Amino acid sequence: MAEKEKMAKAENSRRGPFRLFVTVIWTIVPGEFPVSRETSSQVSSSPKKRLKVTPEVVSALDRTNLSDRKATPLLQAVASSSGLTPASRSTLRRSRMMTRTALAEDIKTSFQEFINAEEPPLIVTLGW
Repeated sequence: MAEKEKMAKAENSRRGPFRLFVTVIWTIVPGEFPVSRETSSQVSSSPKKRLKVTPEVVSALDRTNLSDRKATPLLQAVASSSGLTPASRSTLRRSRMMTRTALAEDIKTSFQEFINAEEPPLIVTLGW
């Protein structure tokens, strides 16, 4: 019985200060401590610039056969070392799709202009 009482006292002594700390935290009145309330216009830090995935970057990733998942850590490392906010995988995917679509449209229009010229070529080969 003496051992159980000693164990109970030791357990209570371990919990005691923690319970006191929790009680003190919950009984603090909100107006007692000054709280800094800055609005968004008062914050002096400027927003970080985001990494822009250019068509040159997209074409380089396509030439090296890097998937979106494999290219994302690479671009995030480059962005963070440059002080830019890194782009996510989905952002990279969207920019690659838009760049490919724009490139395909440019190829189609230039081909149509080439075909509709006054003197069309005799042989036309299109590798797609």
